[in-house]
Amino acid sequence: MPFGREKNSRNRPFSKEDKIPFYSDVCATAETRYSRKPLDAKNLSRWGEALIGLAVIKDNVESQKEMLRDSIKKLEEALSINDKMTETHFLLGNAYHKYGILTKDYDKAQPYYQSAYYSFRKAHNQDPKNEVYSEWMNMSQPCRISHKGWHDIRLRIITKRPLIDEEADGMEMMVKFGGMTIIAVAVGILAVGFGSLLQLL
Repeated sequence: MPFGREKNSRNRPFSKEDKIPFYSDVCATAETRYSRKPLDAKNLSRWGEALIGLAVIKDNVESQKEMLRDSIKKLEEALSINDKMTETHFLLGNAYHKYGILTKDYDKAQPYYQSAYYSFRKAHNQDPKNEVYSEWMNMSQPCRISHKGWHDIRLRIITKRPLIDEEADGMEMMVKFGGMTIIAVAVGILAVGFGSLLQLL
C-alpha cells in the first residue's frame, strides 16, 4: 500500500509543513537506493509518488509541472521494469491527469488526459474490483468545459483562493468565479464526492 494511503495515521503527513520534509526524505532515500539498485521498480514507484506529493504543494504552476514531469519519468521507468504493478499504473495516471489540468490550452492538455485514461484503464484491468480505479478512469477525459473549470479550480488551490464564496448567492458566484468553474465543481462532487474531486485535481 502506498505511503500516501497508509492506514496508520501516524505515518501520514497532513499539513504542508509536515509533507515537505516527509516527501523530500522519501525522494532522497529513493535516489540513494536507485544509485545502488537501478532496477528496483518499487523504489522508483515510491519515488514517483513522493514527487507527486511534492508537486501538488508547490506554489506555482511551472514548479508543479516540472515535478510532475519528473514523477512521470520515474513511474514509467518503474513500469518498464515491472508492468504488473497496478498501483503504479494508477499513480502514473494521476500524474498525467494533474499535468493535463495544469495545461491551460484544452487541445494541448488532451495528450496528457489520454495518457491518464490509458494508465487508469491498465490499473482497472488489473484490479477491476477497485472502485477508485474505475472512478478515476471515468473522470479522466473531461470535455472542454470541464477542463476549463478544473483548470480554474486548480489555480485557486495553488493561489489559496476559496473555491466557493459562502457569502455570495448563486448568481454572484456564477459571475465572480465563472459559470464553468461552478459547473465543474458540481459535476465532480456528484461523480466522485468532494474529497475525491480534490485528489483528482
